[in-house]
Amino acid sequence: MKKNADYELLDCGGGRKLEKFGEIVIDRPSPAAELVKKKDPELWHGKNAIFFRNKNRPSAWYSADGSLPESWTIEISGIKALLRPAVNGQIGIFPEQIDNWVELKKTIRYARSDLKILNVFGYTGIATLFASSASNDEYKVEVTHVDASKSAVNWAKENATLNGLEGNPVRWIVDDAVSFMEKEIRRERKYDGIILDPPAFGRTKTGKMWSLKKDLPSLFDLVSGLMSANPLFILISCHDRELTHEDLAKELRTMKFAGNGIIKSGNLTLKAENGATLDSGVYAHWMKK
Repeated sequence: MKKNADYELLDCGGGRKLEKFGEIVIDRPSPAAELVKKKDPELWHGKNAIFFRNKNRPSAWYSADGSLPESWTIEISGIKALLRPAVNGQIGIFPEQIDNWVELKKTIRYARSDLKILNVFGYTGIATLFASSASNDEYKVEVTHVDASKSAVNWAKENATLNGLEGNPVRWIVDDAVSFMEKEIRRERKYDGIILDPPAFGRTKTGKMWSLKKDLPSLFDLVSGLMSANPLFILISCHDRELTHEDLAKELRTMKFAGNGIIKSGNLTLKAENGATLDSGVYAHWMKK
């Protein structure tokens, strides 16, 4: 991952990660760091806040000196992101995705054509804004952003306004991702690119339990049914520790158009200056040749 001025992994270990977002340093849980030792324990004393997951009382953020703001803004490769501490320990951005977002924008720009893009499980919309910002006076990029959480979609809209992109052609949809994709297939809508970052587990609108490992083939069936006649890309990532990037790439190879492009896959790895590394998920990216 390339270094960004407004984000830095400082250290990780003992099931936790220490990160700097702008001027704010936070300490929060990271299952991927459970078997790792901290490289620089002294660094951990300079944090602004810490997030604890508690079994017998509500999980919460703690700031000894009150220096954790209610919200603040950082900028990643030209896109501004509004951050705020959430009750689940998230703050509104997954920095391990930064390289994917930058490459996504390049892929869209190099296509030099009007495009329709779908971003499902879209969260606070950073991927949506990287895609949308690739529009120019000559070529239009229309993005459909879908998330089941109304608060996440509203947060994504705030990010669009923060970047001056509120006037860009983006459809903001509050809906279950799988249900929405099924409906889009029935409507015979097609997309030139699809972005997915599904959770490991979930529940559909009908109450059915959903497991990414078990339902990955059916998810790709939906993706296949939504792709245009001349697709540009599919970018999928996940944080399910039972899946590897080879698993994701294998599903991409089942797409009928797979031979018309290349597949790149790997770990979503964060690296600190002190040598600490943190594998925070996996991804696979199919791109048209």
